[in-house]
Amino acid sequence: MDQLYQPQLWTERRLILIPILIAAFVLMMQMSMQVIVYEKMDPTTTTRQLAGESQHKKRKLHTMTVRKVADDEEYTQPSNASDVNNVNDQPKKNLYLHAGPGKMATTTVQNAIRKDISLLEEDGYCTYEFRHFDWHQSTVESITSNRFWEPFLAQLDKCHQMNQHVILSNEGLMGFHVEVWNDLLEPLFSRWNVVQLAGYRRYYDWKASLYGQQLKDHDKYTSAIKGHLLRTNGDTLYTVRNMQKFKKLVLHQEQLPEITAQEVRDQRLGDQNPNKYKFAIYNLNEGPNVLKTLYCNVLPTTYKCCDKYTNQLPPHDNQAIPVEYYRLILGGIAENKFTILDMPQDRNAALKTKTKLAYNLKELWEEDWNKTITDFPRDCLSTEQLQGLFDKSMAFEQLLVPDYFEKEMLPRLAEVKQEFDDMANVKYCGVQINDILHAEEYKYIWDGLDDMISGQNVE
Repeated sequence: MDQLYQPQLWTERRLILIPILIAAFVLMMQMSMQVIVYEKMDPTTTTRQLAGESQHKKRKLHTMTVRKVADDEEYTQPSNASDVNNVNDQPKKNLYLHAGPGKMATTTVQNAIRKDISLLEEDGYCTYEFRHFDWHQSTVESITSNRFWEPFLAQLDKCHQMNQHVILSNEGLMGFHVEVWNDLLEPLFSRWNVVQLAGYRRYYDWKASLYGQQLKDHDKYTSAIKGHLLRTNGDTLYTVRNMQKFKKLVLHQEQLPEITAQEVRDQRLGDQNPNKYKFAIYNLNEGPNVLKTLYCNVLPTTYKCCDKYTNQLPPHDNQAIPVEYYRLILGGIAENKFTILDMPQDRNAALKTKTKLAYNLKELWEEDWNKTITDFPRDCLSTEQLQGLFDKSMAFEQLLVPDYFEKEMLPRLAEVKQEFDDMANVKYCGVQINDILHAEEYKYIWDGLDDMISGQNVE
């Protein structure tokens, strides 16, 4: 009898066990999905999550833990579920970091980004006033304690939710500690393809411009341009130096890496570029309108900004100086060669006064006395030194803008070299200041300038 009832007993037990097994399976699947959710970054994760409470802890390279948002923590949620899916389904947009370098129309680009916010938004870009942060030798603590940090995080969330490109500009970006990149900015920017935006200017032209800026900054009139041009110890185009610094950060390397010609050519592949380190270069040699070059030839989809600057030149944002006449004015002030009352204490006002005096001296020399800068005793580069400067410039050009070099430069290389030689005779020779300051034959220069100053207000 017992044997007759064994199948029935098993059937009853099976009917009881099946729902239990199903419930256990469902529970395991739910737990598995929960683990996946926490291991995979949610596309709606905010900057506060990415760089918030855990920002002071060391992160392992190339890894990041996404923490769950606390109940009392401010969280910006997309307006509806479709927004989440739209952002998730779209390819990553680009986040452009513009750090100059100096004397590469950096101020012009920064001012344009600031003024063109509305047009950039129509073109699918958003930005933020990155000048509010002092990135030079900064730390995670100094950045996150800045009162503009929270608004910046909120703006990045908005940019991501709107699926926009981002463009941020600050010349000090290459000066921060590596921890600022590893522990703060790299995870913060991970929702975009990070692209370094850099300016390029021909080396010999950039060196002369940099010399003029240093002259204004430091008033070292005894240091002539010849020595500045010939300095080779560690000297390189700042575009390359900045690119090396950023590549080192992105690739987490100990030493400054080289920038290779293949890397530059790979930038043309766009989204198919296999390199983790990405950059875009705007070439100042393409024409006088750097903003047209930037918006029409470099940044993608900036159609309205391109239209604006196709027929509009950017303003001159920096005060130009006649360099050698400015040096003479600095020397004359130091040696009391003329009288000027109440030199302004404010740096910008003093620069304006010195610049006006330099133009006064230029007017006396070239218009009243019918001379040129070449009539001063000068110290110039030799033919061999000029050739070395030109060759170095062409090597940088071939590396950084190879397409432009091959299409625009090589066919007219001899013409460009002749233009360089003609310019060098004027621009790359330094006036022998001590002769002008102390030789009796040049006393009339200072007397004439003194008479001109007494008849006008130069302050």
